[in-house]
Parts: sequence; structure tokens; C-alpha cells
Amino acid sequence: MKFNYTIKKAVRGEKGLIDVPHSIDLTTETSADWAVEKGFVKFADMTLAPEIKIGCRLTYQPYMESKSWTKKRNMLYVVCIDGKMVKIGMTTTGLAQRWSSYNNGTPAIREGKGSGSTTNYDVVQPLIIAMEEGRKVEWYCYPTPVKEYKISAWGHQDRITSKDVSWYESKLLDIYKNEFGHKPHFSQNG
Repeated sequence: MKFNYTIKKAVRGEKGLIDVPHSIDLTTETSADWAVEKGFVKFADMTLAPEIKIGCRLTYQPYMESKSWTKKRNMLYVVCIDGKMVKIGMTTTGLAQRWSSYNNGTPAIREGKGSGSTTNYDVVQPLIIAMEEGRKVEWYCYPTPVKEYKISAWGHQDRITSKDVSWYESKLLDIYKNEFGHKPHFSQNG
């Protein structure tokens, strides 16, 4: 079960961005059940939406309330194509904010007509291609424990929320790699 796609990339020795073909053998990725067994729950289907700038949206309403979607909190998420995990990620600002940053993953921004992360483009554009081919794209989430504490210095005091969600992401990626011999395809940056 191969998923082939081509996206523009910067390539050493080449001027500008060039089309680079990629291929994911989805049979080497594990199913969403692996994440569900670890406490992840489905929170959205990704759907094509040509009327908006990025060309797609996350449809979360059947799975979670708007209040949960917009809540700023530490969260792990998993992205699946045809039921196979292709991305493990995390956010410290909540799911809605993380999705908002993925909205910078447009070809125009990638080509230098704005600011945006290469990661956003490298994840979102293949997912759009997958949906154009009729593949199902789903997102799952896992709220990591929230630890808050008071901190004070120089006569000021604040409540701080720990950001140890990155530890959870790193640990989950290590477990995945130990079990399957590699990280999920879109989690291999670094």
C-alpha cells in the first residue's frame, strides 16, 4: 500500500525549490489502534475545502466540543492516512492553535511569499494530496497531564504550566521506533 506524492523542496546545490518525489509504504506504519491502546482518541477528520486558502480543514465537531478544541493545553496528536500512523506531534498551545500554525503550510508561503515553517508545508501538502486521491486522513489526540506551579522572583509571582509534553512526544517516538524500526514518516525531521 504505497502513497506517492511530490512536493517542492530546497535541495543542496539547486537554485530555488524543485519538485521532489516521496513514497511512503503505509504497510510499514502501524495502525491507529496502537495509539488508541495508549489512550489517544479520535478528534478530527481532515477534509478537502478548496474554498479556504490552505485547501483543507479539520472537522472536529462529531468528536469533540468547540470548548475542548480551543482550550490551550499540552497535547500529543497522531495523524493517520488510511488508518496508518504517519505523524506523532505535540502542542503546548492546544489543538486549535496547532492546526492554525499548520495553515501556514501553503505552497505560496513555502515559495517565500510569507513566513511559515517548512514542517507545516511538509506535513499538510502530502495530506491534501492523500485526500485528493480519496484516502482517509484522521487525527487523534492525547492530553498530557497538566502540572501547574507558582513561581516568584523580584517581587512578582506567576502560575506556570509545565511544558513537559515534549518529553511525552519524545518517549512515544522512541517507543514507536523501538517497536517498528523507524519513526512515523512525517516525524522523521531530526
